[in-house]
Amino acid sequence: MIRTVIYLTPKDGNNQGLIDYFLEDKVLEHSAEVDGFIAAELFLPTNGTQLMVTATWDSEAAYQRWIDHPWRAASNARISVLLEEVIETETRGDSYELIHRVSK
Repeated sequence: MIRTVIYLTPKDGNNQGLIDYFLEDKVLEHSAEVDGFIAAELFLPTNGTQLMVTATWDSEAAYQRWIDHPWRAASNARISVLLEEVIETETRGDSYELIHRVSK
């Protein structure tokens, strides 16, 4: 299992605009359509300016399927106007392999 993490900096500090985009365009719901998807979360910072998106996938190949997903590519223009950084078709978050976990 892997966890992916990407940080997004909204233009002009407009966190709400970026949140609205994720909710209205159902970004995380579209990622859930990909085979190998487990879960995804959007986090608002309690201090700082970058929102964080994390997702859990059963493999690196599953995450690559999301990177290659046609909906994701088509949405890049819509999200890019909301961000300080440019999101390209091949833009990826960092990937981390799960080594050890404790839950309660």
